[in-house]
Amino acid sequence: MVLESRAGRISALVAILIAVTSVPLVRSNFARIFFSPGYNDSSFVTIDRDTVHHNSRDGTVRPYVMELWRTHAKSFSSFFPVERWTSPEGVHTERVSPGLLENTGVQPWRGHLPSSGTEREAVASFEWAQGNPDRVGRTVRLGYRDYRITGIMPAHFRLLSQESSLWLPLPADASNLEFIARLKPGTTPVSARTELRELSRKAHHWGTRKLEVVTLRSNRQDDFWFPISVLQWNLLFVCLIVCRGWIRFLRLSQRQIGNWQQARFLGLLLPKTALLLSPLILVWMLFVDPAVQQYFTVFAGWSIPIFFWFYVITAGVLTAWSLSDQQNRCPVCLHHLRMPVGRGSWSSLVIDRPATESICTYGHGTLYVPGTHLLNLDSVNWTANRDMWQQLAV
Repeated sequence: MVLESRAGRISALVAILIAVTSVPLVRSNFARIFFSPGYNDSSFVTIDRDTVHHNSRDGTVRPYVMELWRTHAKSFSSFFPVERWTSPEGVHTERVSPGLLENTGVQPWRGHLPSSGTEREAVASFEWAQGNPDRVGRTVRLGYRDYRITGIMPAHFRLLSQESSLWLPLPADASNLEFIARLKPGTTPVSARTELRELSRKAHHWGTRKLEVVTLRSNRQDDFWFPISVLQWNLLFVCLIVCRGWIRFLRLSQRQIGNWQQARFLGLLLPKTALLLSPLILVWMLFVDPAVQQYFTVFAGWSIPIFFWFYVITAGVLTAWSLSDQQNRCPVCLHHLRMPVGRGSWSSLVIDRPATESICTYGHGTLYVPGTHLLNLDSVNWTANRDMWQQLAV
């Protein structure tokens, strides 16, 4: 019944195609965000890069401030500077301080962690190695330097960046620094934030005076909340459009049918509308992908407004079509009404108002749809036919 119209079949086909093609990307994004990295990432903290402001825009901290925090902060049991680095070959990596990987307690899936004091050894992610243990011992060229892969971490292991494929030693001249620190027992991110803000104030580093300390778990799940935080009003408008359409439909659907038939009638409307809006829901899921988020962040001046209105208009059109399609169905058998007949005249809006009547091909009744809404009598009305045997008996 839902697919008996051409528009319904096309909508269902588009929704299925989008769902099938989006499954791998949606699955990988949700696995990256919600699967455990293999250690207690709620006890490790870092800085929210969006709360650090100074000459650079990458949310990093100057080395002297990092050294001040490392030597004077008492909220941490261990403190490790980290630098995100994308090689000229386009590989996303993290340069980490010695002992950071060991401090997480995660053992490599294959191989071993780099030896202390080495500068040309690296650890690969499970996804980058594609689960191939033969990658251990091989050499990879990054930034015109050769690094030997000593180990492969377990699946879904992550530190700061969700796109990191390799972990390299932190060079002595690293400048774009962040940090990963382990909280002492009983210490909260709020108290650590207060302490780092105070140290920054004493060092006259005003770019970090409003910094926020977040756990690695929160940092890992920020990508999931990005679409909601950016487009939350968009989602609200879509919900209002859907609710308004349903309320309007219920008010205009004054039909003489039983409660069970009403439940079946509305039970078809809800899944049909959800099917039509499912591609928009998948669009929200695709927003979890970092590449999509980066595009909308870089071109936020025009991409977000365009997408905002496209999303609202599309949701409104799909919902309106779903309501219109439902209104032209028989409330008894749920099939489309046929043979619309026009009656009345536009030149006589008082005595003989224009309207359209459609009938059910199974003889359940007639739907009256007025052409105007000048009077309270001008409302959609369903007239059920009496049982044929009862009519013959009269």
